[in-house]
Amino acid sequence: MREILEILCGIIVLIFAFYYYYKLKFDFWKKHGIPGPKPTIYFGTAKDIILQKKLPLEYYKEIYDEYKHASLVGLFIKTEPVLLINDSALIKDVLITDSMIFAGRGISYSKKADPLMDTLFWTKGEESLHLKAKLSPLFTPSKLKNMLSLLIQRSETFKNWLDNSLLLKNKYINCSELTEKLAADYTSVCLLNYDVKSFQDKETEICKYAKWFDKGDSWKYILKQLLPDKVIYNKLYDLISYYLFDAELMQFCIRFAMDILNDRRKHNISKYDVVNILKEFKKNKKWTEKEGT
Repeated sequence: MREILEILCGIIVLIFAFYYYYKLKFDFWKKHGIPGPKPTIYFGTAKDIILQKKLPLEYYKEIYDEYKHASLVGLFIKTEPVLLINDSALIKDVLITDSMIFAGRGISYSKKADPLMDTLFWTKGEESLHLKAKLSPLFTPSKLKNMLSLLIQRSETFKNWLDNSLLLKNKYINCSELTEKLAADYTSVCLLNYDVKSFQDKETEICKYAKWFDKGDSWKYILKQLLPDKVIYNKLYDLISYYLFDAELMQFCIRFAMDILNDRRKHNISKYDVVNILKEFKKNKKWTEKEGT
């Protein structure tokens, strides 16, 4: 009987310890006077996202609608505090005025397991600032204006393909595949001056690997939820993730880039785009080994 009481006391103490641990964590935004939804143990305010009941964008839209009159909203991803900004002036400060301070994107990744994510969109700190400074010539007003004409041209091509190949023949339309094709086409034409020929009935290789990338991201997310301990997750993730999800995709990206470079060397083509800027950086040795290949 005494042993049972000791066990029960131990369980009660453990429950209270967990309760106060989460209470201290979840009081963070309350202490700062910032409103937000009530968090739940373990999940924080992201229960529906973690359990995949809602898409992140759907969830954040609901939060925005509920707290549209608050300039700041306090959220929790598990026990990690996350600040949602509703005020346009503050958003401008974060993205433009004080962008040097807010260089991170809020998404962690492993350079070893996710080499394809080691880009301007995901890097943080000094590395992000160096990349931004070197790639900024690509996004000048004149360059963006040139992109507009390309977007209009490719939109017409997309419209013709949609009308003649799908709507006219009364074919089933998969909107997800349409957006994949359109995104692949816009990106390749505007940034690489390369036509991946995505507007055709047969699936192109780049669209195939875009799906592979999305599928890999889904499995990475599931792996992260199954292994909530960050130390175990990071070690296992670094060990197996690249070979499971990114090795084949990485080889495709290398082949794709080399095909563009070899074609330009062969025909002496020079275009003002990402490929040309990176080629000049390599030629003039403006890249350091740390900044990428």
